[in-house]
Amino acid sequence: MNVITRMRPIETIERLRWGLPVLIFLFVVVHQLWEAGLIEPRGPTIRFVEGVLVYGLIGPFVTWWVLTWIGRNLRQQESIEQQMRQREQYLASITTASADAIISVDNSGCIQSWNQGAERMFGWSAEEIVGQPVNSLVPPERLAEGEPTTLMQTVAEAGFVNHFETERVTRDGQRLVVEVTSHRLTDSAGRMIGSATIIRDITARKRAEEQILNLNRALEERVALRTSELQDALQQLRDRADELERANQELTALDHLKSEFVSMVSHELRAPLTNINGSVELLMSEGGFEPSQRTMLQIIGDQTQRLTRLVQGILNVSRIEAGRLHLRQERLDLRPLIQRVAQNVRAATARCLDVSLPAEPVIAWADADRVEEILTNLIDNAFKYSAPETTVRVSSQVSPDGIVIAVSDTGVGIPPDQLDHIFEKFHRVEQGDNRETYGYGLGLYIARGLVEALGGRIWAESTPGEGSTFYFTLPLAPQTEEGPWTNDEQSHKLAEPVSPSPWVLERVGGAP
Repeated sequence: MNVITRMRPIETIERLRWGLPVLIFLFVVVHQLWEAGLIEPRGPTIRFVEGVLVYGLIGPFVTWWVLTWIGRNLRQQESIEQQMRQREQYLASITTASADAIISVDNSGCIQSWNQGAERMFGWSAEEIVGQPVNSLVPPERLAEGEPTTLMQTVAEAGFVNHFETERVTRDGQRLVVEVTSHRLTDSAGRMIGSATIIRDITARKRAEEQILNLNRALEERVALRTSELQDALQQLRDRADELERANQELTALDHLKSEFVSMVSHELRAPLTNINGSVELLMSEGGFEPSQRTMLQIIGDQTQRLTRLVQGILNVSRIEAGRLHLRQERLDLRPLIQRVAQNVRAATARCLDVSLPAEPVIAWADADRVEEILTNLIDNAFKYSAPETTVRVSSQVSPDGIVIAVSDTGVGIPPDQLDHIFEKFHRVEQGDNRETYGYGLGLYIARGLVEALGGRIWAESTPGEGSTFYFTLPLAPQTEEGPWTNDEQSHKLAEPVSPSPWVLERVGGAP
């Protein structure tokens, strides 16, 4: 389109060069013929005036119009050429300033143009490389493979080659990894006259990609190694878990055997102890013994009863740890139970025992036999660690947490560092009179197990030299819209241990 616009004024001038004289000649002929027929009879003056008008006005006007038209077209032509030069300069500056190498090659493979990007990339200036074969940029092995010829044929047939990755050589022999894009150049007749090629240096990118690939491979190897190590560790953990499971099963079996053995031995011991107790009581009831003999029988009876209590304690521990202790929980008024325990203790020990109870009924959800056993253990413990002339006090009150029962003494007290251990099995407070105070460290342990099995908790407060107070709680009995529960309405179920109790108990009776 631009070529046609540029050629129009030239063609017009060529036409005017021949057409304007012909038109003037024809005009003169027509004018002379017109004069010969019309003006001649009127005289020379009229001819003069008419000649001035025709040749003095029409001729200059036509000349002005033609020259004006030519000037306007020439100015348009100059403006178009200036725009084209600016566009060409703009495109040339883009090509020159491009970081990529932009070159053109003729059909014989010789370089025809070379931009600044090519100079920076390959090290040759345009004066040095223009006219040289493009094969001087190709590595020898690529030349041996016929790569330049193949690229030229592809461009000639397809018209272009896009993003072809290959290698090129710089002036100093350095190898570059490049991306080649080439397009066919044609003349006005459509014949190929060469190719324009853009060469982009991708060496840094390829190195980065290679580094990333190496890092990925190294990471995959590390992940595979770590995975293998984790699998080995997991297998070891599984093997260890299997070993621990087997060991736990063996320990469970041994513990079961131990409990069975302790239970069996305790049962076997309790029978002869019962016979001994009965025999001693029978002998003492018959009389006829001297005082020294009766004293010996009394000692035998006391020691036999002590052994009986020890056997009973061991049996309770065995049942608790084996989960075979039966609880029958029901609505229980604690006042008569506590008074009965106090009376029994006074009768058996002749010790001072003070009981303080609320005036209203104190209804707990508990097992009467187990509560009696807990109280007996705590009162017996208080008597053991206090002087014979002192008084042990038992009290009860209702709190938001349930029913709280307290057993207090004015004995030797418990050191603060041992308060957390007194409920452990076989633990005894380290005092100077340990040998004089009988016991095996099972009473408080059993009391704790029974309290927690009943749904309560137990703790102690003490001041060394002033005495101790043991507290335990029991849950309040539930109420329903129909009224209090009765024993006949209770069901049986397996009771779960109350945290932090280490025992599993079998509870008989409904849960609150």
